[in-house]
Amino acid sequence: MPIVHVEFFEGRPIEKKRELVQGITETVARTCQVDADGVHVLLEERTRENWGRGALLNSDRPPRQDSEVIPGVDSGDVVMVLQTGSTAEKVPALPSNGLLGIRQGVNCDSDATPAALVLGACSPGQDAQDAWDGFLAETSVADGKVMRCLRADLPLGGLRGQNRLPLHLTIGTHHVREDTVDEYLQLMRLAVHPEMNRCSGFVSSDRLRQLPSGSSFFVVNHWLSREHAEAYASSPAHDMLKARVRPLLHDRDPLGSFDVLPDRAR
Repeated sequence: MPIVHVEFFEGRPIEKKRELVQGITETVARTCQVDADGVHVLLEERTRENWGRGALLNSDRPPRQDSEVIPGVDSGDVVMVLQTGSTAEKVPALPSNGLLGIRQGVNCDSDATPAALVLGACSPGQDAQDAWDGFLAETSVADGKVMRCLRADLPLGGLRGQNRLPLHLTIGTHHVREDTVDEYLQLMRLAVHPEMNRCSGFVSSDRLRQLPSGSSFFVVNHWLSREHAEAYASSPAHDMLKARVRPLLHDRDPLGSFDVLPDRAR
């Protein structure tokens, strides 16, 4: 029975406390391989007058100047999704400024139109946004499409950092009814941790909120192989999840399966 004790400054709204408890529970349940109901999170608030750091009480410290963020984005990584119309088409070099991770894959469905996919995760700072804006202004990808998304999940998922393993991605879009977005996100969090985490070959899952829409989500699931992904797709756990998710949607767009090469092989 894991117990996590968290101390922080007072003043956070109840919504942020719920978000904190959910994120901690998901991570602990996944890493300890226990049910979420078995994770206890104890929150204790401290006043700034009763917390010192660097020989100063925090109440005596000057206010922190927060860095600029992209207008309309509260927090979380921004992910640029670039779809190209041909596997033979050369994908241009992506901007490195603010880049937190990149995944480049090739559609492996034999009956699907050949396509390549690039996902670039970057920080929400203005410098990173400027780099992406310049990239999009100078780049022309034939039959291509670019989506700008905000990563909605609390766990880091699989889009950050370098990729050291051959991976397989299953990708699609969920168009969620506006009145069920919160229910959808909560359901998908519970589906990932611990349910999907129990599946052999599962690596991570990301929910990317498409901008400017607030209710369409690009779903990116990382697996060690296509066989692992197909085993989950035919499992009772997946059937149960579909039955619960479909009523929350007004449409869905399956995109396909992509094989990703490790960074060192590129």
